[in-house]
Amino acid sequence: ADYGGVIGGFLESGGIYDPLNYAAGKDINRLRSVELKNGRICMLATLGYVVQETYSWPNTQGYFDGSNPIATFGTVPVFGVLQIIGVIALIETQTGNEWQRGAPGDIGFDPLGLAKDGVNPAYADAELKHCRLAMVGWLGFCLQSLVTGKGVLATTFDAFQ
Repeated sequence: ADYGGVIGGFLESGGIYDPLNYAAGKDINRLRSVELKNGRICMLATLGYVVQETYSWPNTQGYFDGSNPIATFGTVPVFGVLQIIGVIALIETQTGNEWQRGAPGDIGFDPLGLAKDGVNPAYADAELKHCRLAMVGWLGFCLQSLVTGKGVLATTFDAFQ
């Protein structure tokens, strides 16, 4: 497959690692855009996983109550889940094809002006690495919570007792 000089294509393996030839015939910019979008979501999700375990909003209804985020999601009312789905749909419809307009992952949101002179390749590589780490980390958090029935911090500190 032609990877067209996409930033980060040679990060881990010293060459393109695609043993199943998944990218053959696909637009590599779209694949990279999806990877960055999912990675950014996972960066927020890993932070949220830990914050949710250490802090919760005061409430009397019992919503979002608990230290295990997977179990806590079951306390969300149906209307809350619909709101989450609605926001996701709104974001997807507004940013779903940004890879056709410019660099993969560039959705036009740069409040600090870090990319006003173009994307710094070092920042792009760092973001890609952080995205990949966050995707693996979030999966690990979910599996740990499913296996132990506890939050990540609770399980981690259990090891020191």
